[in-house]
Amino acid sequence: NSCANGACQSVYKGCLCEIEIEERNIFTQLPTANAIMSQLKIGAFNPEILDSYSKVPTTGNVAVWHKNGVYDKNTIFRINYRGKQTYFKNVLSTVKIKGAAFYKFRNPPSFLNLGFREPRDAIYETDSVLENYFYHDNVGPFLAIRLIQRFGVSNPSPRYIEEVAIAFKEGTYPNPDPQGSDFGDGRYGNLEAMAAAIVLDPEASSSVLDADPTSGSLAEPVIKLTRFMRAMEYENNDSVGERISLLNLQTVIGQEVHRSPSVFSFFLPEYSAPGHIKAAEITSPEAQILSGPKIINFLNGIISLVDLGLTECYSGFGDVTTWWCDGLESYYDETERNKGILTYSSSNPNNAASVVDDLSLLLTGGRLNSSSRTLIINAYNSVGNNADGLRLAQKLFSTTPEFHSSNLFNSNNQDRPEMNTPSASNKRYKAVVFMFLDGGIDSHNILVPYSGCSGGKTSYNHYKTVRGAISVPQNDLLQIDASTSSQVCTKFGIHPNLPHLKSLYDDGDLLWVANMGVLQEKVTKDNWYEKTDKTALFAHNTQADEVAKMDMFDTKAGRGVGGRMIDVLSMNGWSSGALSINGLPKALVSSLGRMIVLDPYSGFSKLNPIPWAQNVLNNLKKLNKATNLGSGLFGETWSNLLYQAFGENELLYDSYTDSSVSTTFPDNDLGVQMETVSKLIKIKNDRGAERDVFYVAIGGFDTHDDIKQYLDERTQVINSGLQAFSEEMKSQNKWDDVTVVMVSEFARTLTGNTGVGR
Repeated sequence: NSCANGACQSVYKGCLCEIEIEERNIFTQLPTANAIMSQLKIGAFNPEILDSYSKVPTTGNVAVWHKNGVYDKNTIFRINYRGKQTYFKNVLSTVKIKGAAFYKFRNPPSFLNLGFREPRDAIYETDSVLENYFYHDNVGPFLAIRLIQRFGVSNPSPRYIEEVAIAFKEGTYPNPDPQGSDFGDGRYGNLEAMAAAIVLDPEASSSVLDADPTSGSLAEPVIKLTRFMRAMEYENNDSVGERISLLNLQTVIGQEVHRSPSVFSFFLPEYSAPGHIKAAEITSPEAQILSGPKIINFLNGIISLVDLGLTECYSGFGDVTTWWCDGLESYYDETERNKGILTYSSSNPNNAASVVDDLSLLLTGGRLNSSSRTLIINAYNSVGNNADGLRLAQKLFSTTPEFHSSNLFNSNNQDRPEMNTPSASNKRYKAVVFMFLDGGIDSHNILVPYSGCSGGKTSYNHYKTVRGAISVPQNDLLQIDASTSSQVCTKFGIHPNLPHLKSLYDDGDLLWVANMGVLQEKVTKDNWYEKTDKTALFAHNTQADEVAKMDMFDTKAGRGVGGRMIDVLSMNGWSSGALSINGLPKALVSSLGRMIVLDPYSGFSKLNPIPWAQNVLNNLKKLNKATNLGSGLFGETWSNLLYQAFGENELLYDSYTDSSVSTTFPDNDLGVQMETVSKLIKIKNDRGAERDVFYVAIGGFDTHDDIKQYLDERTQVINSGLQAFSEEMKSQNKWDDVTVVMVSEFARTLTGNTGVGR
């Protein structure tokens, strides 16, 4: 009867069994520390506070206390485990089912008394769980990889990872200077030892590895900006004080201190940029936020900083310093309308080569290639005076691949291909909008059994019983008719904040797809774990990947589901585009198409917007020419993304900026993205587009508490954004040619937790 062959009683959702507990000692003589760690699972108090225990004389790193003078289940051992004295009881506790003793499992320790619950016990158990996590064998290697990546090596070798993990576990790292003291204090988890292992390892410090195409990394935007300001000796004006205020960096360049967009940081550690990086099967996490608009914004911010000081004018990184930015050309004094300036000056300003070599050391670690060095020297000499030459050189350095990456760039002096200007098409246009609901939406409160159901588990009453306090009252649900379908209910209810979705369904313009998710093969609730070894069903990043790629078995070479559509369409002669309104998504990665990325808040910015500024575009392109085989892949990725940003900017700046829509879109995270999609659809002829796949995304669905409150707010955003979009598409006569697909990496659990979320 699936319940221990009749030894247990079958009950709703499981089996009710009588059990017995067997306890016995494991060791009958002095064990090793490794044997204790691998076999004993139950902790103990320090026996020295218990009068009934006697310490046994031993040698080595294992201490023993007996209660009865022999090795029995009351014996307590102490070992030094990763710098901490840890006590174990010499007992194995096993739970067995009466009448079927071959069904058994280890009896795990529990601090909670189910008959009398106390907050104290919950605190003890939580502390024990956290300690178990902290001392887990995976913690050292995991932290090693993540921290090494942040210190400039995106793809550390196994040896490097092991060295750093060992330093973390042992709490010490040898000082390469024999006269100096070792790093760390010998305790597990010492970060001084770990940091020393990271920065002193040959893989981090050897200049020879700069020539390895896969070594190094791209630099994080906020690190690049900080490094530039520090190297060029930025100083605040006296009236400002010591604090440096850099505003809206998260929106402008994709990264800002203390402004991480989610618990998963600014970019995913396993992200691999399309092109050479992905082909080499290595990672480039920072590339995930290097969209075209943010690249242009970064360069414009540097140009503004160099020419005007720290100000908001002309895409600067600072605060508002004047409402008349044009007056900065000549009307205002150099420090009158900014928060501070760059004060760097060369010791030999009359020698362009000396200035460029000095800047190369400060901004690229001396890695600037010879052709770029010659170009910047010539640019320095071509302007009227040394001050102008220095400003031009600073701006050009900020565009070089060596500034944005940490390995060598070997140019072949061939121009990179420019983006071709497309021609308008008279073919009927079609588009798919891939809308990602990031975090795992609570779909159980989006579509709910209402009435006319088959009963049992497919009924509103069952839904309400299981969901409890987080269920939606039946009278609040918006009813939709399913009587002509083969569904288990004749009527379903949808969330009360989605009236436009109800209207779309009633008009035959919306389809619900329920009970859909990632599945490796056909499984049951009893065997799903054993049969799901190709994916991690409960990991946000993994399941977001699965939704984006729909390729669990990795047969499509990393291409996303939208990207594969683009590839097929392109091979069949359609002019097809992949356009993201939210970063660089894996869903749009393709082999044949290039992804255009647009910032919904800033749109396209003109490169070098200061009317009187030095022209940098021609030299900028020459500094990022095509590369030879063996050139650094991270520098190549920067140059490729930079050229793509120029192409997008030149193609779309005027048409997108001049475009407008007839519908008023809501001022929320989905509304601005859907308005951007609408404008891009409207200028399809300027883009020469016949088929498009768009990507938009909103977050806020990872609700581990107050799930109803958060879903209420998010559903209002979804409803208002889709309503405005459908109205605009109808006004453009494109509604029948556009499909919106809403997906999320997974749903929430049916049952709630104590925080009314899960």
